[in-house]
Amino acid sequence: MPKDKPKMEGDVYFPSNEVVAQAKSAELLAPYVRTIIEMGGEDAKLVSLAPDGDNGRLRIEDFSMNTLCAAGTGAFLDQQASRLGLSISTPS
Repeated sequence: MPKDKPKMEGDVYFPSNEVVAQAKSAELLAPYVRTIIEMGGEDAKLVSLAPDGDNGRLRIEDFSMNTLCAAGTGAFLDQQASRLGLSISTPS
């Protein structure tokens, strides 16, 4: 789990890293989301979110990153689909 603490300056929120930023965005914009998959040019991420008690907030339950390059994206997608109990060949 990311250990960095987000920073607040007045009403402005400064997340400590991109995983925290994505989780906070989901919490604010789509609080029903439990999985974020981000495919970038330099890396790919899967972030699993869970409710944090009854306060309406989300917490990062788990995350995985492919830190190589886009060349490993297909394998990363296959691994994460398997992790989620999905088949990459039969998307729904």
